[in-house]
Amino acid sequence: SYHARYVDGSLVWDVDDVWERASPKLAAPKVTHSIAHAESTTLAPTTTPSAEESEADNKVRAVLSSLDQDGNGHLNYTEINRLQEAAHVGSIAVQTYNQLCREFGEKPEV
Repeated sequence: SYHARYVDGSLVWDVDDVWERASPKLAAPKVTHSIAHAESTTLAPTTTPSAEESEADNKVRAVLSSLDQDGNGHLNYTEINRLQEAAHVGSIAVQTYNQLCREFGEKPEV
């Protein structure tokens, strides 16, 4: 299993019981698509995730867990900006955070 910690503005990974600082050169790719909302959505058939997909999910969960300081399962405004900082992509405005929360049906104050 993977573990991550947020230390001094950087993500630190536990890989084979050795803590390694994430490279700033490995910043997240820019998203070039938008999410469209439709009135009706057809879901794809459920498939079993591959080992590679499961490993990627575990890594994402480790990162999010390391940033979720209050342990409530949600990233608040401060926590999401720590993620932005660790990814070396700058911070987001509180208005943007609130808008994203509304779009995804989440409560900004959580």
